[in-house]
Amino acid sequence: MTSGGGSAAEAAGLQAGDLILGVGNRKVASPAEAASAIRQAIEAKADAVVLRVQRHGRSAFVGVPLVADQG
Repeated sequence: MTSGGGSAAEAAGLQAGDLILGVGNRKVASPAEAASAIRQAIEAKADAVVLRVQRHGRSAFVGVPLVADQG
């Protein structure tokens, strides 16, 4: 899953082109898997998740605060 560089993603520390490889301790292989893992963390009332991303050919970790959908 590649980050497209939206303002929420940028505010969380993601950069355009980041390839999301994991959410917490769970590997993800698709945008649907990443969204599911993040949704589960929100449902578990987690304050944040750590994303493992590939950035410029290197692994990086990005802490992302979670905010439940207000809608």
